[in-house]
Amino acid sequence: MLLRTSLMLIVMCIIGNVIYAQNTFPATGNVGIGTTSPTTPLTIFKSNSSIDPSNSHILLTNSGSGQQNLISSTIGGTIKGKWRNDYFGNIYYVSFGSNHIFMTGGDYGVGIAPMVINSSGIRIKTETLPSGYQLAVGGKIIAEELKLKLQSTGWPDYVFQPSYNLPSLKEIEAFIKKNQHLPDVPSAKTVATEGIELGKNQAILLKKIEELTLYIIEQDKKIEKQNMILEKLVGKEMSTLSKKKTSLFTDRK
Repeated sequence: MLLRTSLMLIVMCIIGNVIYAQNTFPATGNVGIGTTSPTTPLTIFKSNSSIDPSNSHILLTNSGSGQQNLISSTIGGTIKGKWRNDYFGNIYYVSFGSNHIFMTGGDYGVGIAPMVINSSGIRIKTETLPSGYQLAVGGKIIAEELKLKLQSTGWPDYVFQPSYNLPSLKEIEAFIKKNQHLPDVPSAKTVATEGIELGKNQAILLKKIEELTLYIIEQDKKIEKQNMILEKLVGKEMSTLSKKKTSLFTDRK
């Protein structure tokens, strides 16, 4: 009787574990948490639609106040990369010692990563970040609006200052004949090799527009002065003709 009771208790415990167990840990194959049919080495299932931290699939805690490693990857027993978070809640990828890199998409070393962020700057679809630049994009950029804020005070309002030395048109003509481009404007060869700095180029173009405005004002003054002289000459000539005509009629009488 005692043996039968013991056997029944063992069977009931086994059945109870099979029915109510949420996690399975087989000796081989896959491990499931929240599921009895894991399809990967580790499968975690939780039915929820809330973004509250208590409903997370995985919760990693740290008793300290500093950063912690979330996931580490090794190759040949050597750690090559880690996903970490800091005490601000930022998540970043750490690789190659102290060089912090964040990559989205692709595999490192296979093709060009869509984005790499490190202490030097940001690279998007390119493997090079030129010295002195914080962002490099290997492709086209489209935006609804782009605002450039120059750090230096080089906006060419100084062209309208009385002290500005406006070059003569003859000087401009001589420069163009010699260099095949306008003064201060980069040549086609320079643009092909070094590119264009948008902020600086906009300032140069505005300077040329302002200089053209001054040339037009100067030409308008000259034309107005010539018209006044012409009107005086025409008036004088008409007066002379009128006097001659009057004298001719007088002589006939």
